[in-house]
Amino acid sequence: MDKTTAKLVDYVMGIHYVDLSPDVVRACKIRLIDTFGCAIGAYHTPLGKLARELAHRYSGTPAASVLGCDRPTTAEMAAFANGVMLRFLDMSDSYRVKSGGHPSDVIAPILAVAEVVRADGPSVISAIAAAYEIYCGFCDAIDINSQGWDQPVYSVLASALAIGKLLGLSRDQMGHAVALALAPNMALHQTRRGELSNWKGSAAANASRNAVFAALLAQDGFTGPTAIFEGKAGLWD
Repeated sequence: MDKTTAKLVDYVMGIHYVDLSPDVVRACKIRLIDTFGCAIGAYHTPLGKLARELAHRYSGTPAASVLGCDRPTTAEMAAFANGVMLRFLDMSDSYRVKSGGHPSDVIAPILAVAEVVRADGPSVISAIAAAYEIYCGFCDAIDINSQGWDQPVYSVLASALAIGKLLGLSRDQMGHAVALALAPNMALHQTRRGELSNWKGSAAANASRNAVFAALLAQDGFTGPTAIFEGKAGLWD
């Protein structure tokens, strides 16, 4: 893996619940509650129904739940359907510095994988804190929106790292999860321009789905490009 990937992987793997301050833990809990509220609010919307119906076409392992439903689907599709509902009303949190988006988008895939591995509360809180640090740090440091890229780029990266942490991936597997999340999932900012479509409220949910898939691929031994950030055709280029 290149230096940027290594730095991100080592940072996330070094985050532990016992090191989180009470304020950070409380902030994560507030955002969890807010996410559930946003999803409940969007449950009966047409797009919320569409997303749930789509998710329930799929079954298999690892399985996870769509919020408000008693029928399981795949972890990837649970992340998608829940991601659609938590964002549909645009009442979730936002963060904007050099670039920006809605960092609470990372919660849908974290919850899906947490259910798969039967993670405890501290593990979920640690994963959320790690994902927020990556997402918001990206927004602090780099303006990709003016280059035509959309906010799901930060979401798929942050989510893949947090999910890898929950899955207990090795350092090398984490690096591959990052590459497998970014290489195929560079989202276009056209999603938020002109006449808005259903995709505007679904793009981050799709990043959630793809982050789960990337981490599961890495867990099973798939490899990704080794210089996803710093290579000649990597993200920085």
